[in-house]
Amino acid sequence: VATALAAHEGGLYLDGLEKLDAATAESLAAHRGELSLGGLTDIPPEAAKRLARHQGDLFLNGLERVTAATCEAFQGFHDGLFLDGLRELPLDVAKPLAAREGYLSLDALTELKPEGAEELARHQGPISLSGLVTIPDAVAERIAAHVGSLYLDGLTMLEPPVAAVLARHKGDLSLLGVTSLSREAAAAFAAHEGGLLLDGLPTLDPTAAQSIAACRGDLSLEIGRAHV
Repeated sequence: VATALAAHEGGLYLDGLEKLDAATAESLAAHRGELSLGGLTDIPPEAAKRLARHQGDLFLNGLERVTAATCEAFQGFHDGLFLDGLRELPLDVAKPLAAREGYLSLDALTELKPEGAEELARHQGPISLSGLVTIPDAVAERIAAHVGSLYLDGLTMLEPPVAAVLARHKGDLSLLGVTSLSREAAAAFAAHEGGLLLDGLPTLDPTAAQSIAACRGDLSLEIGRAHV
């Protein structure tokens, strides 16, 4: 059955599958396109190694925990890896995840330790950490060292010191959840190099607008006509 389904041209969503052995993983790896296996709560390393041959984004959002051995098996997988069920990120898991290339989504994380952020900053590819609703200074300092697209869409406000740290990030920075931005925070982002997405801001005062307009990269805002 897996071999037959893998021939499907287009996204393949098998979220009812609860177990994955190596043979089934190898069959599904032949599929090209988005593959969602959201019903899996565990993936043995050997199955992960076979699945890593798949070409296309891989959604494994049912995994609440994952071993370092399984993450290491995905080293050769370079498309998007969505692990939006992980609630914690031990250091031994962060290291192999950061070592692979390609989009990495960890949107279920609500807390990130500085050591984990330091590892993730080494990742060569976009990272989404939109489950974070606050970001301590120590975590911001480390994750800002990441080069490439960084999604922190769970943050709703930014204190000026945190904004100043994140402004050092080089690459697109998505802050779609931010609903207010002080003049001081806006001034900090004037030094940012890369795209800046602040589409959640309902208004922006002229002084803040002047500051943020100085950032070097695309600037995305969805401020209403009445406030422009």
